[in-house]
This record gives sequence, C-alpha cells and structure tokens, in this order.
Amino acid sequence: MRYLTVDEVKASVPADVLARLTDDDPSHSITEKVIDDVKIEAAINWAEAFVDARLAKRYVVPLNLDGIGSDGARDLVKEAALQMSVYRLYSRVEREGVARDKRELADKTLSALASGKIEIPGAEERARARIRYKASEPRFSVKTDE
Repeated sequence: MRYLTVDEVKASVPADVLARLTDDDPSHSITEKVIDDVKIEAAINWAEAFVDARLAKRYVVPLNLDGIGSDGARDLVKEAALQMSVYRLYSRVEREGVARDKRELADKTLSALASGKIEIPGAEERARARIRYKASEPRFSVKTDE
C-alpha cells in the first residue's frame, strides 16, 4: 500500500515551491514555472522505498496503513514519507538547510520506529525467533602425548 499521494504532497507544500523544485525548464521565469507531477511521483517512490528500508528491520513492509490501529502511528509513517519526499525534491535542485532538516527529522522518526522506541500498533512485526543448536558432549578426544 502506498504511504503518500501526489495530492497529499501538493496539499502540504506551497504550489510556488513545488513549481520551483520540479520545473527544470530554464526558459521559464519564476512566475511561469509549473508543477511536474512526474517528479513528485518519483520523489514519493524514493521516499517510500527509504521508509520501507528503514522499517524492514522490525516490520513486514510495505506497511498496511489501513491495518494500523493508531491514527498517530499512521500519521508518523505518512509524515516521514512526506518529509523524505520533500527532501528528495529539494535535493534535485539545491543543497539547502531546509531539505537537510527534513531528512534528519524523518530519519530520526524512522529510527525510533525501527528500534521499537515508538510502536506501530497493528503493523505486522518480523519474527524474532532465534535458532539455537544443542550438541551432545564429545565422545572422543585426541591425545597428543603419543
């Protein structure tokens, strides 16, 4: 299941900023720039892959957001995906402190989720069973004094 849609990104980021981050046509002035949904979709795909990679240590991914029993936990995952998407869009055109801050915030959230400091109620966790081997005592030895 998807964590984020293009429309959710558009609702969260001002249109003029999205146009500046996605319109690569150098002939467009700042007022002529248009939003490129394909570039937003690419940023979302990258962000969702990043989220899945971080959470795969603890949870079965992709997460089923409908199965998560907490609106807050669902919102944390969506917000992390949004922040990483915006970071990816910023990183296309410039290395700006805003983008770095968004990535660091999302990464901290994902780390807390992956480590279990923050739980995702209803998300399927990976099995943590350890395989243990038990062997009997050795029945022979090697004598070195002969």
